[in-house]
Amino acid sequence: MKRLAAFRNPDFYKAQAMRLPTYNKPRIISLSEETVDYLCLPRGCDIDLINLFEHLKTNIKWIDETFSGKAIKVKFKKNYV
Repeated sequence: MKRLAAFRNPDFYKAQAMRLPTYNKPRIISLSEETVDYLCLPRGCDIDLINLFEHLKTNIKWIDETFSGKAIKVKFKKNYV
């Protein structure tokens, strides 16, 4: 699942092709984060994750813990200069 949020680092391969030092340039960039309780993946990985679980014939249960913020009332006035 972590590989769904990983991609090749174009800067690494560009430097490698030009025979420049690749020290301190990761070959792969991962946007996933692993904690004790969770594996955090970017939002764009959801379709690939669903396809992976369907291929493995595994049922999934989504729990959306996104905080959408607090609604506020605002009124805008036009300033004519």
